[in-house]
Amino acid sequence: MATRRPQFVLPDAVDDHLEGLLGAAREEGNRVSRSDIVATLIWLAPMDGDALGVMVREYRRALRGTPSVSAIQYPPGPRPILNEPTQ
Repeated sequence: MATRRPQFVLPDAVDDHLEGLLGAAREEGNRVSRSDIVATLIWLAPMDGDALGVMVREYRRALRGTPSVSAIQYPPGPRPILNEPTQ
């Protein structure tokens, strides 16, 4: 099976929820990883654009008011390189 290694940042609230899901699965004796849970949720997501849109809007509403990932807000596009070595 071919695999890809997506790299993305999860908001703290989502990462905490993922840890809760992982803990719940492991408490029941399941051998699962964070990747297993994320892949399962993506696999089970509806292919219906309208239904998925509703889910995304609910997710965004749920996260309003939760702390952001970073105090630094970046515009879209490549991220600046921080702490560049001086010459």
